Amino acid sequence: MGEYKMPERNERQIERILDLASRLEGKKRWRVSELADYYGVYRSTIYDDLRILTRICFIRNENGRWWIEPGGNPLPISFTAEEARALLIALNACPISVAPPFEKYLKSALNKLERPLELLLQEAMRSVDKVSIKVKSGNNYESVERFFAILERAVEEQRSVIALYQAGGKQEPLKHKLDPYAIFFRREDWYLAAYAHLAEDIGFFKIIRFKDVQLTDEKFEYPPDFNLDERLSLMWELFSGSPMDIKVKIASHKAYLVEEKQRHSTQEIVERLPDGSVIIKVHVPKEEFSWWVLSLGPAAEILEPPELREEFKTIAEEMLKMYS
Repeated sequence: MGEYKMPERNERQIERILDLASRLEGKKRWRVSELADYYGVYRSTIYDDLRILTRICFIRNENGRWWIEPGGNPLPISFTAEEARALLIALNACPISVAPPFEKYLKSALNKLERPLELLLQEAMRSVDKVSIKVKSGNNYESVERFFAILERAVEEQRSVIALYQAGGKQEPLKHKLDPYAIFFRREDWYLAAYAHLAEDIGFFKIIRFKDVQLTDEKFEYPPDFNLDERLSLMWELFSGSPMDIKVKIASHKAYLVEEKQRHSTQEIVERLPDGSVIIKVHVPKEEFSWWVLSLGPAAEILEPPELREEFKTIAEEMLKMYS
């Protein structure tokens, strides 16, 4: 299909997304490969469309198949230009259009007809483009597209892959044998949930960080007790590790971060102090939560457990030496 290019925001994509939303509402649960073949586009283009739809619809993904739950598509019916024009003329010509109590509601209906449905999708596209973590210009787009295809096939056929993956902050990629369970969208990017044989645990891998992916003939069994939604609900971000009970004091000027938003299912405010600061308790993996605490600087203080507090004390001492 030639050189891969980043998808453009155009009328063709809007039309495809509208049709995609309707298609996903049907009884069939679709593979990305099937949708890519149907629309004649790259798999990564379909993933981009799905990413936009997640801003509007409640999309489900299980075993590599995608669908919209009944009632999960709030997109209104899309009228053709001719249909909308006919309705506008009819409503404007109707005598009751200027008579209360109908005037208010008919004006609202007219505004919706004059404001094309496409604008709703354009707003979602702009929102996605503002916050998305883009593939850097130096990356090989064709490789990213190929990795999507291989990983999706691995999920569908329950086949292991051998992959080179460069984790954030690492200088060199690491070779992994992975059993891919699911491809999902989280925190503005696409990830693979897979059993990592090296770590002997389930991990999450950002797809744009793969340097190479090779499909093997080795089959694996999908664990019957694996539930992606449940596993993600237990995580603060997307780091792996055993969860532990952690208690943190948040300064008053940052307390809103945990007061306005339930950032984790186990998050609990256990004490409010006179100066406006709060003490929270969470049950999360240490590694991922530590990154968040460090990002708050002196506004966050680890209280428990003692061993984690000691680790943060060491970090603070080393930083003090660095800036002294």
